[in-house]
Amino acid sequence: MLHHPLRLAALSLLGLGACTFHSTASHWHQRTAPDGKPVFVTTTTAYGLNLGIVLPFLGDTRLDETVDRACEHIARSDSNGVRVVETESYNYWYAIPPFTWLFTPVVMSVSLEYTPSAKLLAETAAADAWRDQKALERREQDHSHLIPEPRR
Repeated sequence: MLHHPLRLAALSLLGLGACTFHSTASHWHQRTAPDGKPVFVTTTTAYGLNLGIVLPFLGDTRLDETVDRACEHIARSDSNGVRVVETESYNYWYAIPPFTWLFTPVVMSVSLEYTPSAKLLAETAAADAWRDQKALERREQDHSHLIPEPRR
């Protein structure tokens, strides 16, 4: 029977297994790529579990698969011109032995630079304008009720 902390660790690993997250940086202070085109960078991180340290069990964290997921994410916005910037892979077989010798947490991360489509640039500009308008409205509000009374 598994002890309580091991049971919690096992459930946590199963919950994180086969997850993929995307994060995109789109603001470069009007800086462009060497060819003069705007550039976005997206990072895709995949979490999975291997069986016996090396056999994929939950989630596919191989480099090819992670790059495919990142490219699918980029393709949804009709963007193009992909270039791999960085890849990282972590295999945590040493985390909680012998449990992680059986079910090994694995993390694969890939960062891709790409040229955004005109549609994506327009959507980003519209979102920026909306955010700037909301910030301006907040700044122009009456905040006098937030100023504390002077000390006596």
